[in-house]
Amino acid sequence: MDRADSLGFKQHVQGATHRAGHTLDLLFTRDSDSDIIHRVSVLSWLPSDHSAIVASANLTRPQNPKKQVSYRKFRNIDMDSPRSDIDLLVSSSLDLTCPSEFADYYNTCLRSLLDRHAPLQVRTVTIRPQAPWFNDEIPEAKRRRRRAERRMIKSGLSFDREQYRYECELYYERIFKAKSTYLKNLIADADTKRLFSLVKSLSSSNHSLILPEHSSDSELANKFAKFFFFAEKVSNVISAFPDSVPVSSTAALIGPSQFQLSEFCPLSDLEVKDLIASPPPKHCKLGAILTWLLKDTLDDILPVITKLFNLSLSTGLVPEPLKSSLLLPLLKKSSLDPNELNNYRPIANLPFLGFRKIPPFTLYNAIDSWTTYFHKIW
Repeated sequence: MDRADSLGFKQHVQGATHRAGHTLDLLFTRDSDSDIIHRVSVLSWLPSDHSAIVASANLTRPQNPKKQVSYRKFRNIDMDSPRSDIDLLVSSSLDLTCPSEFADYYNTCLRSLLDRHAPLQVRTVTIRPQAPWFNDEIPEAKRRRRRAERRMIKSGLSFDREQYRYECELYYERIFKAKSTYLKNLIADADTKRLFSLVKSLSSSNHSLILPEHSSDSELANKFAKFFFFAEKVSNVISAFPDSVPVSSTAALIGPSQFQLSEFCPLSDLEVKDLIASPPPKHCKLGAILTWLLKDTLDDILPVITKLFNLSLSTGLVPEPLKSSLLLPLLKKSSLDPNELNNYRPIANLPFLGFRKIPPFTLYNAIDSWTTYFHKIW
């Protein structure tokens, strides 16, 4: 008993549990959980040489965790109201000439419109285990199993016992069939990327994000920012470029100066609309509004976005808000050391109108148009 005490266990049985007067049957709990066992008694009148131990356990069903979530009621938006506010945004943004200031004004106005027509709300929800394979046949099979169990306990007949076993097997068969059908449909409808993600989620028990040891979120963010942007990552990229780039001998063969690309032609509303409508409606938290909502109101807000792109092309400056991105550090391999920052790959999530998404298409189209025209006349 001294060894059990040293390990943090408590023994609850007092007195002999064997006909010879020995205490051979024991009941242990942790010291921290000793209050869950009470009213321990030893039944010595049974025909066995060992006595039965009866105890009451104060056990409660574990509560599902809760968390606070924020949401907006987009379905309650009357689309005519924000359109009138967007018209005011278009008319009041004509005097701005700096791309960064214009982008800041665009984001601020759209966020204020979103807060006005679909304010952010917070509520507490209960996190329950997900069972997307659950169907109507499973609860019905569970009710039949429960009825067979009560009938077996009441009658004690062997026939009812066999019927209860049959209902149990039928219940587990329904669950297995529902899970198999659900997974087969997922695999059949998945593309290559989705299939790899599905196999990973089924074969891996830990789906949480692996991060280095840290005391606060801000400390970890600063550590990754210092490593990826201000340390050897960026310095290695910069050092790979020479200090000066020699002028190629073929530069003189480009053509007369009147055929050189000195400025970009302004984009039309139709060109910008085609550029925005083609990408999938993915969203980033840095975006002013959700992408699907932007596309629904695109006809009204299109002049503002067109002016933003044309300001960027005419000044040669990318707006600062469009350069920002949310970075998600992913461990390259699960076997690598999570505390070594070099083992992480930064995944950038950009706004829908952010740099490397929509603006590169505008540059490509402008340069491609000039190149095509140059080859025709030269």
